[in-house]
Amino acid sequence: MKKVIVFLPIILSGCVQPLKTEADVSEISPFIEFNVNETISVTNAQSSHDEVVVADLDLMAVTGSKFDFTETLIEITEQELVKRKGIITSNNPKKELSLSVDDLSCKKGMFGPSCTTKISLTIGSDYSAVYTAYSENGYTVNDTASHTLAEAMSAMFRDPKVIAYLTDS
Repeated sequence: MKKVIVFLPIILSGCVQPLKTEADVSEISPFIEFNVNETISVTNAQSSHDEVVVADLDLMAVTGSKFDFTETLIEITEQELVKRKGIITSNNPKKELSLSVDDLSCKKGMFGPSCTTKISLTIGSDYSAVYTAYSENGYTVNDTASHTLAEAMSAMFRDPKVIAYLTDS
């Protein structure tokens, strides 16, 4: 009987699992090929380190920090910029991108989770934009959330103003 009483609060309250996003761009939507050929800095503009619930999956909640999600987004973005001859630096860069994950939410679906994310971008002092992405690509919330972040980055690199900024010398 004591075992039931001990486990009852755990069963009633459910479990909380941290979201672990990864920098994986293996299956993102294509975007225009471009070369940067400049030094570039990608910074985290998300100030919130608070844990937020990303998905409430009946008996389990998945949580994470928008700051940490933005760090994953930055890693994904830097990988793509390096592929395009960008030189990542924080020392007097010629180009600067400031990124923030403003929202990342997931829900369970019939065949797996789906996630939506909203990111903000500021380049220099002239341009800012918001990009939204949706994904059902993944078997777990972690996979799907990671794919959604990569899709948001892909949307950013389909923006002609971003490409013009990155490629103009």
